[in-house]
Amino acid sequence: MKNRFKNLSKPLLLDGACGSVLQNSGFEIDPELWSSVLSFVNPDAVFEVHKSYTDAGADIITTNTFRTNPEAIKRSSYSYNWIELVNRSVDLAKEAAGAKDIIVAGCNAPAEDCYSPRRTLSLTRLEKNHALHIDELMKAGCDIILNETMGHLDELMIASRYCGTNSIPFITSIYFDENLRLFGGESVEDAITMVMEFEPLLISFNCVNLTAFSNLFNAYKPLPPFGFYLNCGTGKITDPQMHSCITPDEYISGISGFLGENLKMIGACCGSTADHIKKLREFIDEKYRD
Repeated sequence: MKNRFKNLSKPLLLDGACGSVLQNSGFEIDPELWSSVLSFVNPDAVFEVHKSYTDAGADIITTNTFRTNPEAIKRSSYSYNWIELVNRSVDLAKEAAGAKDIIVAGCNAPAEDCYSPRRTLSLTRLEKNHALHIDELMKAGCDIILNETMGHLDELMIASRYCGTNSIPFITSIYFDENLRLFGGESVEDAITMVMEFEPLLISFNCVNLTAFSNLFNAYKPLPPFGFYLNCGTGKITDPQMHSCITPDEYISGISGFLGENLKMIGACCGSTADHIKKLREFIDEKYRD
């Protein structure tokens, strides 16, 4: 898998949003488990979202497991077995990938609300939570782990260290503000340095807006092997409903200046749709045409 990411003639295309697409299609999203409940309640809808991205040309699709970790299940009103929920969610992504040469990335998100500056879990519980969730994602058949929307430095380290020390191919994706700071006030540069010690496939950045990522891209050069999938939605990230506001063409225009020499992956985050990914496919193929 490492060679797949090293020997690239052009960046790999990650898929787009899952939860906000389902929400905007009229499905109810749980405040604790987000869209993962639909892997049980309406698996056909989840499959269709994945399939829309594979049809759009994505090289990597992300499992609907943003909120399937053991701690999230404990806080929810559901009595689901989290292992069964993980396995069903991974199966749906694998079914959508079919026989295509598509990488299935097991989404491993923060144990608690990813946009909360405060956290209540102890480090011991965080370590156990991420170890269990990451192991189950790999057992279920994921090709890599995507630790995403990570905004706390210690949790970034826990997830990255577990993958790195257990030889699990992984990407860690960081969430930060326009001042290039994590929730604890640490710099993105410190987070990048820490994650790179564990030899990820690449370092990534997600759910931040175009301004925040532009600030990072201009401040830290050269970046190590990196990827990004930025926010395309309206309002605040903590809003209960996320609508697309950045059109596919606007997104392409906004990211066209971020094509650094170490760019390995491009995608789109909340508010994006298959139309964004289809446009990105065309953009990448044109930009990196032989």
